[in-house]
Amino acid sequence: ALLTWSVNGKEVLSGVGELTLRVPLGGEGSVTRVGVVVRPNEGGTVRDQILITPAFVSLVWEATDTYVPPLYKGKALPSEGGLVRVVALPSFYSGTTPYNPKTINYQWSINGERVKALSGVGKQTLETKLNYFENENIIEVVASTFDGLQSAEESLSIAPTRINPRFYIYDPLLGVDFSKAFTKRVEITKPTSFVYEPYYISNKDITSPNIETTWALNGLPVEPDEYRVISMTPKPDSSGVGTLSVTIEQTKKYLQKAESALQIVFNTKNN
Repeated sequence: ALLTWSVNGKEVLSGVGELTLRVPLGGEGSVTRVGVVVRPNEGGTVRDQILITPAFVSLVWEATDTYVPPLYKGKALPSEGGLVRVVALPSFYSGTTPYNPKTINYQWSINGERVKALSGVGKQTLETKLNYFENENIIEVVASTFDGLQSAEESLSIAPTRINPRFYIYDPLLGVDFSKAFTKRVEITKPTSFVYEPYYISNKDITSPNIETTWALNGLPVEPDEYRVISMTPKPDSSGVGTLSVTIEQTKKYLQKAESALQIVFNTKNN
């Protein structure tokens, strides 16, 4: 038989025995009309067509219990055992009408294992803690319409991040100067206050009793002026080096502990 294929009304392929056509689809919400006209040797004509709408699902995620400073522009990253929320965003259409995401069936898997309790119709969101025994956590979803005629799948990998502590200059009137972070060394010539920011520790409220912080100066315990803020006042007409160190731990999370030290070089002989 002679088969003549068309896509959206335009002939794209014709020939005897051409039983297969590969069709590039459009983008989200597009409809591709594929038609075929079959002319057998015995005579007569057979026509048929189908409408194809591509199905997509994408995944977005956020760390829901991770600390970052106020007005921080970056993404909050989860530490070991941190809590993450993953949301599936399906794009399924019936003709030109989009499906309601609440009517889609979502089947979630974590590291290859189906999570039945968190799967089902309308279960668009998955919340889970990162596995302590995995270097990365692979989260996958298979989304499908109720009739099973449309489906799509997507996966993403989330790796735990180490707590990333930083020291900043603190001004009682202006607040924290986030324009420059100090991780190893700083020079001062006058009384200076420092604030300690433990990026990515698992607790948005870092005044929580679950967060333990220990300060030391040259190896000897010291108490901050207030939580995460300490003032350093070098003696007049002197110079030297001191080491300010901080240990912070999330006591409810395994492996969430960080230690950092800042070398403070002071010189007040010319002031």
